[in-house]
Amino acid sequence: MGQLLCKSTAKGKVRYFWDYDNTGVLDIAYVISNLRAMFGEGSFLIVGNEILHKIPEKIRHENDDVSYKDTNGRNKDDGMLKSPIFGTDWNDEDTMVLITDDGDFQDVLDFCAERNVCSIVIYRRISRKLEIANAKYPLNIFESGRSRWMDYTCETHSI
Repeated sequence: MGQLLCKSTAKGKVRYFWDYDNTGVLDIAYVISNLRAMFGEGSFLIVGNEILHKIPEKIRHENDDVSYKDTNGRNKDDGMLKSPIFGTDWNDEDTMVLITDDGDFQDVLDFCAERNVCSIVIYRRISRKLEIANAKYPLNIFESGRSRWMDYTCETHSI
């Protein structure tokens, strides 16, 4: 079955999981807005260290469906992001958007494939292990001052 990877055809829930230490951005609110515009509304879980403290409180409060997990200055354990993904009650038509470069998340993509959950990876430099995602997009197209995400067409992928 093919699925069009854009919000206009999304039937299930969209959930976003962000490995911020590997793919941090300066204007997080702008990126969140662009991701939602392309893939649909959904909750965010962002895991990272001290750089998350630099996100203004205003942005944190304006996005009440965005959760932050602070690693308190230490290198994050991938489990801080994997556990909530594995613990989510996914349905066939749901979409999981993973923002990372880390190939250690291949098991998450395998997990999604086994449950017919569409997996999308947003990356700076993609690991070969993440090539199995249903779709992949470079992070810079969602950032301000870069080429626009709207220039990308939604693609049909089999899941």
